[in-house]
Formats: sequence, C-alpha cells, structure tokens
Amino acid sequence: MADKIRQMSPDAIVQEGEAVSFNCTYETADSNPYLHWYVQQTQGKPHFILLRHLFSKEEYEPGEKYFSKITKENKSTYLRISGVSVSDAGMYYCALSPTVLLSASSFV
Repeated sequence: MADKIRQMSPDAIVQEGEAVSFNCTYETADSNPYLHWYVQQTQGKPHFILLRHLFSKEEYEPGEKYFSKITKENKSTYLRISGVSVSDAGMYYCALSPTVLLSASSFV
C-alpha cells in the first residue's frame, strides 16, 4: 500500500486570541508513522512546528502555542493553535514520514 495523507481542514479565518485546528488523515503500512506539521508564511520557506507518532505523548511545540494528537483508530492527527495572532498567518501542512508526503494545505 502506498502512503497517503489528506488534510481535511478548510481555510480558516479567526480573530486574534482565538484557537484554530487543522485535521489530517493518513494511510500507511507503517505501524508507527511519524506525522509532521509545518507552516509556510508569505514568501518564506516551510518551518517545522512539531512531530507526532503513535507512541509519543501529546506533543507541544516549545511555548505550548501548538498542540497535536494522533488517533490510531481513525488514522488521523490534528494541530491546534492557541492564542492566534497576526504572525501566525500562513499555509499549514501535515506530512507523513519516512516518505514525507506533504498534504494539501490549509491557510490561516
């Protein structure tokens, strides 16, 4: 089976201080997939936010602004951004490794 990843969240428009979540589903034969989250801001390079895998605890990016959890039963993961500010605007991507396939993106 080929690895696949699909980002389910539409574009999001949020007010400063609110929270927003993006969801991804995946298909892989790997029993412990690694799911990555990235953000790409206007005219910038993708920036790594955090990594999740099945046997890790919920993972925060330093500062606890970003939170992600993976669900084995649904083969899904999500990224939650708390206290959104103007500096968070960008395209958010989920990716699956070891093949690191980027999904379609979601824009904040």
